[in-house]
Amino acid sequence: MRSTSRAVVTLTLALTALPATRLAGLAQEIPGADTEAAGHRKAEYLAYVVANVDTLMTDWRSAWNSKNPGGMAALYADDALLIPNGGAPIVGREPVRRHYEAALQLAGDIGVSLGDIGVGEEIAYQFGDYRFVYTSDDVATQVFGRHVTIPMRYGRDWRIRAQLLLPAPESQRPASVAAEAANLEPLTPDRLGPRTGQTGGGRRSFLRRAFTATSAVLAAWRESWRRDNLPEAIEAFAEEGVLILPGEEPRFGRAAIRSRLSDLLPAIGALHTTILDFDASGGLSYAYGRYFCQCRRDHGGDVLGHYLSVLTTEGSEWHIRALVLWTDVAEGDAAV
Repeated sequence: MRSTSRAVVTLTLALTALPATRLAGLAQEIPGADTEAAGHRKAEYLAYVVANVDTLMTDWRSAWNSKNPGGMAALYADDALLIPNGGAPIVGREPVRRHYEAALQLAGDIGVSLGDIGVGEEIAYQFGDYRFVYTSDDVATQVFGRHVTIPMRYGRDWRIRAQLLLPAPESQRPASVAAEAANLEPLTPDRLGPRTGQTGGGRRSFLRRAFTATSAVLAAWRESWRRDNLPEAIEAFAEEGVLILPGEEPRFGRAAIRSRLSDLLPAIGALHTTILDFDASGGLSYAYGRYFCQCRRDHGGDVLGHYLSVLTTEGSEWHIRALVLWTDVAEGDAAV
């Protein structure tokens, strides 16, 4: 676990959940002004979010280990997006329940660790590892990988808005189960409302601005890769950014990302992306979509796959906090 995460977890353990009336006032302060009082409120709200996200993931792990697909589905938002095994996306609480009803029959207990966390106003981001055993034809196999989980607050409750479970390159993939693959269409600012469940005009206006900012950062990132512009490619990431390329281990921080991209960019041609799912609150946004990369033949040729990105604001600018890219698996298949 990184040092920033340790500090957050320590802060969480030191504080209890805040009363609802206090929470309402704190939510209006985020991200807050540069005053001592606002700093305390920001710390309190950060602790509140982390404590609730920790509870959410504890409940998720408990429901998995007790083989309770209904209990797991209850932890997801109505319009949640689940990507199991880096496969076909599943959208909606009931499809998620049906997926786990089949998948959990093969799975043993799961362990989940925290490697990175980011907090917006009513949305958060978690990155970490998971590990479990699945059994097929009386053969037990260890499965381990990385998860990116996007919790979001709905009233007083926190639920999973989006989640990616991606086996590590050296891990065995779990046995596949049938997936109700969602047919997602590219998002535009005019189509944000139905997919994100927003109702108020202020919320719609904010989502459009956040969507525009996120799209601009992703466009600049694509262009820097196309032009082999390493400084601009690195500048797109936050200082503590995380990058996972297809079939590779995570790179943490700009220095590690720079080292990898300095070798990779000359092999990359045009990169095309589309946004299929999006949400945001405060200073954090999440986007999931598809990408197509025109790579040199000696680097595998053209690549088609998926990406999940998390962006955060640093002052008035948005930067990539986490970016995960993975290639397609068998169409229509997903796993635990």
